[in-house]
Order: sequence, then C-alpha cells, then structure tokens
Amino acid sequence: MTCDDLRRAVHEQPEHSVLPEAAAREHLDACALCRAWSSSIRSTIRALETAQIPAMPLDFSRSLAPALVRARRERLARRWRWAAAVLVLIASTAGGWQIGRLLMVRESAPPADGQSTAQTMQIVPGQTPARVVPASLGR
Repeated sequence: MTCDDLRRAVHEQPEHSVLPEAAAREHLDACALCRAWSSSIRSTIRALETAQIPAMPLDFSRSLAPALVRARRERLARRWRWAAAVLVLIASTAGGWQIGRLLMVRESAPPADGQSTAQTMQIVPGQTPARVVPASLGR
C-alpha cells in the first residue's frame, strides 16, 4: 500500500475510524510520515468530538434575522438592476430598429432614368409635396 492509498482509505471510512486492512496497518508501521499524519487526524477528530459548542447570545436570532433579510433584499435589488439594464438595452435596440424601419418614404413615381433619388425627393416651390407614408406599410 502506498501513502496515497492509505490516505484515500482513511478518508473513505465512516468517521475515520480504525483502519480494517492489514496492509494499511503494515504501511503505518513502516512509514513515519503516514504514522504522524494518521496520529494528527485522530487527535483532530477527538478534539472536535469533545469540543463544546459555544452558547449563542440571547439576542442572536433577533439580530441575525434582520441582517439576513437585508442581505436578501440587496441581492434581489442587484438582480433587478441588471434585469432592468438588459431590458433597457433590448428596448432601445428594438426601438432603434423600428425607427429605422419606419423611416418615412415619399410615395411617388420611381425616378426617371438618369435622375437620382435625392433629386426625386426635392420639393419644388409651388408644387404640392407627394404623400409621405411609412416604409413598413409598403405601397
């Protein structure tokens, strides 16, 4: 048995009790490092088992409950702030897309050959402008 095998066997046992395998006992007899490690593990477990649980102050639950509620509210507020920021970003993007889509286009005859769109869109003084409709409505 190697040192790693021994440590794995100790950690796999319930409550880190005495090692049942003869190979583990033989390794502990031969390896001083594992013997010291095993001894420190056993003494730590014994100290934890015999340690007394400290008494809580009388007003502990009264002071803890509001702090927990406050912490929970702060976490929720942070989440909602992020959600609101994402929604604003989505809405502004969608709004910009809609505005671009709904740009006004003049309803008029297509430009004559050799005439640019800018020339077609110009309003001649004294002439009634063509009706303007949203591009999304089509013709």
